[in-house]
Amino acid sequence: MRRIDTGIMVVLIAFFLISASYSFADTALVAADYPYLCPKGDHHKSISMNGRTINMPKILEEKELFEKVNSRDEKESRTATISLALSGNLKAFSVLLEKRNLNLLSLYGSFYQNRNGSRCVDPHIENKIIESFDDTELREYLLTFFGKNLYQSRKFFDMLFTVNISLREIRFFTAVIRSLIATNQPDIENAVFEHAIKYMVDVELKYWHNFLPIDKYYLDFFVQRNFKPAVSYMQEILDETHYSIVPEIYRTHVYNRHRALYYQLDKFPSSLVEEVFAKQLSKLKNIMRDEIFFNLELEAAGRYALKHALSYEGRGNIVQYLDGILSTEQVSDPSASEKARAIIDYKMQSQAIEFLAQASTRDSGLILTKELNRQVGSIGTKSSAALITQILTNLSALPASVEINIPEFISAVNKLDKRSQLLIVPHILGKHPHPEGHAFLLMQLQDIASSGDTVWMKQGIQRKSAYKMIFDILITFDAAEYLFLSRQQIDSLFNEGNLDEDLYISSSKRLNQLIGNESELYTLLREKREAEEIDGKRKRARTEEARYRKHFEDQIIEHMSPEGIKQNIQSLSQHGSASKNAAMWLVITGPDILPYAHEVIRRSDTDIKAKLKLISILGAIGDARSIQPILDSVLPGPENTYKNVFLALSEMPMTNESFDFAIAQLTGERSVIAQRSALVYFALHRDRRSLKWAKKYSLNNTGNELHLAAVFLMARLGESAARDLILESLKRQHKHSDLETLVRSLAEVTAPEEFISYTEHLKFDKKTKWYNAAKWITEFRNAEAEAKAVFAERLLTSDNPWDIREAARYLIGEAKTEILEKHLLADPRVELPLVMEAMQHRAGRTIYLEARKMGYRFEETLDGIQLLKE
Repeated sequence: MRRIDTGIMVVLIAFFLISASYSFADTALVAADYPYLCPKGDHHKSISMNGRTINMPKILEEKELFEKVNSRDEKESRTATISLALSGNLKAFSVLLEKRNLNLLSLYGSFYQNRNGSRCVDPHIENKIIESFDDTELREYLLTFFGKNLYQSRKFFDMLFTVNISLREIRFFTAVIRSLIATNQPDIENAVFEHAIKYMVDVELKYWHNFLPIDKYYLDFFVQRNFKPAVSYMQEILDETHYSIVPEIYRTHVYNRHRALYYQLDKFPSSLVEEVFAKQLSKLKNIMRDEIFFNLELEAAGRYALKHALSYEGRGNIVQYLDGILSTEQVSDPSASEKARAIIDYKMQSQAIEFLAQASTRDSGLILTKELNRQVGSIGTKSSAALITQILTNLSALPASVEINIPEFISAVNKLDKRSQLLIVPHILGKHPHPEGHAFLLMQLQDIASSGDTVWMKQGIQRKSAYKMIFDILITFDAAEYLFLSRQQIDSLFNEGNLDEDLYISSSKRLNQLIGNESELYTLLREKREAEEIDGKRKRARTEEARYRKHFEDQIIEHMSPEGIKQNIQSLSQHGSASKNAAMWLVITGPDILPYAHEVIRRSDTDIKAKLKLISILGAIGDARSIQPILDSVLPGPENTYKNVFLALSEMPMTNESFDFAIAQLTGERSVIAQRSALVYFALHRDRRSLKWAKKYSLNNTGNELHLAAVFLMARLGESAARDLILESLKRQHKHSDLETLVRSLAEVTAPEEFISYTEHLKFDKKTKWYNAAKWITEFRNAEAEAKAVFAERLLTSDNPWDIREAARYLIGEAKTEILEKHLLADPRVELPLVMEAMQHRAGRTIYLEARKMGYRFEETLDGIQLLKE
């Protein structure tokens, strides 16, 4: 005998179990009358109940669950039934039906899910329900299947129509209706509609609260299928109660049913329901006003009527209905108290006013204006103030295209308090230009201008703010006649002393701009103020200049004192602006700082950074007495101080000591920095005693830095051989800084034409400042007489301090005071002591310091600056 594979055995067992579960199915099952009736279901694999999770069982577990269905343990029995229902087990249904276990059958129906995954019940179940439906005891429990599931045959649908319902069976009736519409079958709308009409239209009021859920099932069905006749059906239900007096005990039921109908009608296209909602609104004119029904009906009917009004004409009809409601004298419910009737009237009026504004038709503004006059006539009632504010707010929000009866409006607002007149009314008038509206605003302007601040403070308003607000609206009346009237009023207010000058000027200026000319009064006042302003500016400027000058003169005295000098020298070791300002004041002070400075730079404990700054300051002062202290300070110092030392020495006269110091760098074993600095030092002084050193270091084997410095020295000494060395070097590729040095050197040994010829082929931007400065050098060297001064002045704008220094020395020596003055006082708007003004600019600073070194001084006179020899 062959052995059977275990896996195959499991499959066979499952197959037999599945077959057993469908053993009650037969060939007479209901067949679907229409395809696609059963959409895919949203199946639950498990549910939670009373803190327990009940799972959909596997097929092999169902046999065990069948045994638990019959358990005496009610909890276990119910759990097993729900679990089998989740899997759509047909055997469980048949057993429960056969044994007439009604409670478990209903429970099964509540949780049933079709095993094939669709939302419909299985045809076997549907067939059994049809067979058993005449059993009145069974059918109520069987209908639990169709609250959420769908049936497939028209036979079942028709069967539901045979059920006779009485009001005593309202719960069962609800289940029938829910089952009736639980299908996707086509072409059943008219049948359902007939069923609805049969049971729903003539229901007695006392039963309406019972029928509300039933209404909802019908209405949801009609909306889902967009069934047009249902609109008429809902209108018929609404008409049933609008013309009768509803007893108070039933009004809430009526309103709730109406509200449900409105909610469903709102889901239909506007083209179908526009007239329905408008009709409902029109009926309210003739309905007794009560505390519950009337205002709730008005709110719902008005809101939906406006929402679905497709045309301007439709909104116009709604406005007329609202006008009718507002203007019709109604007798309120006689059983209501006076307070209740007042509340009803207020709510009605408030709601109607809001809807009128929302409709925003031509007549909206006219009706609101009429209602405003009516409310103003009843000022003193508790609701009138709130309604007046509401009307004004809505009128203000209406677009300018909505018409307002301005004379009638003004008649009403003239009776209001100032605050209401000011805060809302002007905005409304501004949207609707009218002679009476403009006159009203002019009167308000007069009232504000002529009243004291106290009057307006009581209203919680600043008088100037109120005036400005009215004026801002007045100028929106931009027709010429309005603008001229406004200007005349403002001129009158100013002449009468009711308008301060600043307000008058600001208002008139804007009006004049709109009109295109000035009034005579404004012109006279403007010219007077401009003259006073100019005079005031001059006085303030003179005062400020004198104060500013005095401040700096006091500072000069303070910083030039021994205490000031010592403090500034001490501040050099600091960082930032403190060190920078200290250096400036030491340079300005000049030779008086030498004793203190010499002592500090000779000390071995002086901070190296402060020492280097002080050496640079001594160079700027340029006194030869500082040479030896500087040399004493550098000998024991580090090599990197040589650059600063030689730059400082280059600003002082050449002495034997400084000459020997420079030669010592060139003859001994010194760093490249020291030797290059020495060569540049000789170049800046044009000392011909250094020529042999220039020739020695111009050889290429001395290194590029020394070679370039030596060539520069030869050029400054006027050696023609320097030109050939420069041109030869220019043929080679150089970094930018080296190229700048060579071109600057070339300017010392060429005429202008030669310079341009030699440099035009070089690849760099010929518009750079350093190239222009080099060109000016050669032009300055080769120029004569007045032309030389022109090129010297150009050099004052160079970035190279030595170019500026050379130009300044020439202009001072030639006493070109008119040129020097321009650069000493670079900013004529600032009135400072001359030395302070000069220090603000590089050229002015150099001119001032070089003049002092050369034994000159500048003196300010009424005729300008004079250059005097000390």
